[in-house]
Amino acid sequence: MSIESAKQEVEARYVALPRVWNWHDRFYPFITKIRQQAISQQLSFNWGIQEQASTSAYDCMSFCGQVVESLTGKDVYKEWLAGATYDSPIGAYKVMRSRGYNNVDQLLRSLFKEIRYETAHVGDLVVVKTNLILTLN
Repeated sequence: MSIESAKQEVEARYVALPRVWNWHDRFYPFITKIRQQAISQQLSFNWGIQEQASTSAYDCMSFCGQVVESLTGKDVYKEWLAGATYDSPIGAYKVMRSRGYNNVDQLLRSLFKEIRYETAHVGDLVVVKTNLILTLN
């Protein structure tokens, strides 16, 4: 399967990913857990999925994946990884490039329909452009 046809298959599957009927009951406990871990300093940034009993570590994509799973019941992050692993920014970039994406913005746009910020509500993912530059050498 070519990268382009794989991207089209992903787009067809997720652009209209509906929320489960009880998404509030799933989303708010997840966010509360994250907030409590952040307050108690048991939450950290770490490339890839690494969750232990006492601490949780997320990167941008794994966190977004957890949010999406709590809202929809679909684990798009693990499906997107399809067995690939990474533990560094370069590794994450290589996985993204192997899937045909140049950046997180392109990846998220392939999974979800873009909406205007005025219509965003609780649980919607947001990509914020900044002047922060990550150099992958």
